[in-house]
Amino acid sequence: RSRALMDRARTELNQPLRGPIADHPAWQSLQAAAAADLWDPTPHRAQAEWAAALAESAPGEQALSLRRAALDAIDAATRRDPVSVQLWRMRGDIALAIARITQDAGDFIEAISPAAQVVKLYPANPPDMVRLGELSLEASGSIGLVEMSGQLHYQGVTFLTSALAIDDQRLPWEEFHRFTAAEKDAIR
Repeated sequence: RSRALMDRARTELNQPLRGPIADHPAWQSLQAAAAADLWDPTPHRAQAEWAAALAESAPGEQALSLRRAALDAIDAATRRDPVSVQLWRMRGDIALAIARITQDAGDFIEAISPAAQVVKLYPANPPDMVRLGELSLEASGSIGLVEMSGQLHYQGVTFLTSALAIDDQRLPWEEFHRFTAAEKDAIR
């Protein structure tokens, strides 16, 4: 049943969005697919991907509304699969897009949280540490609270430094995963 509903949603995606995304037939089919299989994160992930894609070309408030719908959907997906690094990365991307629009301190913290979860799940992956460090630095420059800004800046530098140290400790057979000299320069 879930598969059939997912297939139906794919055909409904071509229908134009005329109002709230929750009223669109494809969104409703994906909701039904999610209800048909309570363990599968795929329908919610599809909702998040679709809403985020629509937000890219939507004007102002509609873009923000679509991104918030995408965030709600990806939250539902991560509840179903809390160890999926890919879902947490996606959640971080959506939350960061919201934070860049609103410039709200809470939204920036909301964007850092998934990146921290990715590092928790995959602690020896330097690119994810770099992502967390860069998000922390971006947030530190955007948040008006001086005390929190300083903490985020320190956290960002710490994660960037740790990423470089872990990268330097990679075993020889992991050579192809190492940062290039240009990437190291950009991180520094």
